[in-house]
Amino acid sequence: HVMLIPIDGCSINPTRSFGPALVAQIRYNKTPFENMWIFWVGPLAGAALAVATYKAQDFLQKTVQGISLIACSAEFVAMALFVMIGCGSAMGIPHTSGWVLMVSLAFGFSIVALAYASGHHSGGHINCAVTLGLVLAGECSLAQGVGNFVAQMLGSILGAAILCLVYPKAKDVTGGLGSNAVGEGWEWHNALIGEIMGTFLLMYVVLQTACHSKSVGNRAQAALAIGLAVFMAHVMLIPIDGCSINPTRSFGPALVAQIRYNKTPFENMWIFWVGPLAGAALAVATYKAQDFLQKTVQGISLIACSAEFVAMALFVMIGCGSAMGIPHT
Repeated sequence: HVMLIPIDGCSINPTRSFGPALVAQIRYNKTPFENMWIFWVGPLAGAALAVATYKAQDFLQKTVQGISLIACSAEFVAMALFVMIGCGSAMGIPHTSGWVLMVSLAFGFSIVALAYASGHHSGGHINCAVTLGLVLAGECSLAQGVGNFVAQMLGSILGAAILCLVYPKAKDVTGGLGSNAVGEGWEWHNALIGEIMGTFLLMYVVLQTACHSKSVGNRAQAALAIGLAVFMAHVMLIPIDGCSINPTRSFGPALVAQIRYNKTPFENMWIFWVGPLAGAALAVATYKAQDFLQKTVQGISLIACSAEFVAMALFVMIGCGSAMGIPHT
């Protein structure tokens, strides 16, 4: 809905469209059935395509050279949808009061839904920085990490290409398919540090909620916590650089935008690779360092203290950072 409301009010449900159209025709003597076929053909075709994709994955239940094909297919589909919804919402919402919140929610909730949808196949990485972090942490093999990375890159390009079919150039309020760029008034180092710490937040939450042995009891809620971390990072970073914290999310829209708009969104692309990858590695280092703090000194748990230290630093950074960047409108 966040992406499609500016386009057509968002149906994705033929029966939801039919009732109001019928009653409106009677009450207002209008003809809302003029384009009704769109709101039937589109959703029914989309549902059929989803079933075909779901069934096709049954043929990918195999491993080749240590790479799970179904995991790669899950990452490909999830990344395409993530770029389409996240960047698509940014392309359609005018930059007025509340737009940062709405776009942040779109990115965050997209990760929640897609992590639940793909997690049982691939772990729901949907981000090559997360994939790198999980490889470094020993939670994902190197071969599978490479396979996921390739799938994510292709999915990002497909998602951006789909947006070209949905949004005419004149309707893209970002002017570049939601590509990342350092905002006016900020310097490259502001964006770089923000990307490092935003990805650190995401990766730290992934490791603590989806990987740590003590979080098994809450594992079913991991995708929700991870999506909230993505939302939090976007609220703080959108005014700075559009928020990447995900190199593959940045690459596809930048590549397709360069072709479509003849712009150069790759000017600062290195920030959106170095920052997230460094942030993920830093989160893994912190996570592993806490293993050495599994002791109590004078009745004080060192790992508990370290957890409080990291959590408070991130809390202040995100909470106060979002207040600093969002105009008081």
